[in-house]
Amino acid sequence: MNSRKPAVVVDGASTPPVVSVIIPTYGHRDFVLDCLNSVFAQSFADYEIIVVNDGSPDDTAELLRPLAESGRIRYFEQPNAGQASARNRGLSEAHGEFIAFLDDDDAWPNDKLEWQVDMLQELPDHVGVAGSSSAVINGVAQEPLSGTARDLLPADFVVNDLMRSPGQVLFRRQALLDVGGLDATIWGSDDWDVYLRISTLGPIRFEPRLALRYRVHPGNASKNYWRMRKNALRVYRRHRAHDPQYNWIRWVWGHPPTARFYRDEALAAAAGTVGWTRLLHRLRARWCAAPLISEDATSWARITVGSARRRILRKRDE
Repeated sequence: MNSRKPAVVVDGASTPPVVSVIIPTYGHRDFVLDCLNSVFAQSFADYEIIVVNDGSPDDTAELLRPLAESGRIRYFEQPNAGQASARNRGLSEAHGEFIAFLDDDDAWPNDKLEWQVDMLQELPDHVGVAGSSSAVINGVAQEPLSGTARDLLPADFVVNDLMRSPGQVLFRRQALLDVGGLDATIWGSDDWDVYLRISTLGPIRFEPRLALRYRVHPGNASKNYWRMRKNALRVYRRHRAHDPQYNWIRWVWGHPPTARFYRDEALAAAAGTVGWTRLLHRLRARWCAAPLISEDATSWARITVGSARRRILRKRDE
């Protein structure tokens, strides 16, 4: 464990930090201090924190002023240009060997940086190390979304993306620079796009170990599911060559994991509305679900036949 105090790097500094933590913030003044406290509490301390205020309409600037003046964070402001742009601004200001992005409404477990730095230093051919995430709903942490330990390449991110947020990952800064950072023209799926691009340079190691607590609340950007779906479809079409099952149906709707996610988001939105708005969400859910019809029908048939078979066997044994 490295216990050196956070290094704030300015012009003329000789020893850069190992990790640059980049936090874009917009409209989440109620969460951003909890987010920062989860970084301050890290067992690994050789980091700098770069906060980029993306034109936040609330009093975030005043809230963070004491931390900026004391040197605990490096603070920057820009006109609102979106999360990818804010992340890129932070990347341009970073001095660390490794980059850790963290959304301003999320938090890390205390050992997140420590175990990911150790692992990435032991894997020189890897461009990043990722862990699992756990949703936090009404203050209660849910079971982590996880998987098996393995190396992730572009095909893995197309077929079944395990990342809920870039806060789960520790990247090599040079690899991010080599792919040109994040694409600021993509809204909400810029992280998926960068996983696909950066993993062409080398694998990202996934470990089923908690790396992020993802706060679910009404202000989540992912609640704008239709805009996110359109941008996710752009990303899929851009990287469709990595999908071993690519076909025209997937070109129109996206691959099944993406279609299923946005179908569920649309149904959740419909459940909380009435009238024409509810109908619109349900129609969008049906549109998203179109490529899942055969898959759902197959699952229904398998479950129905299996249940009937078990009943027949029980009667035979009676």
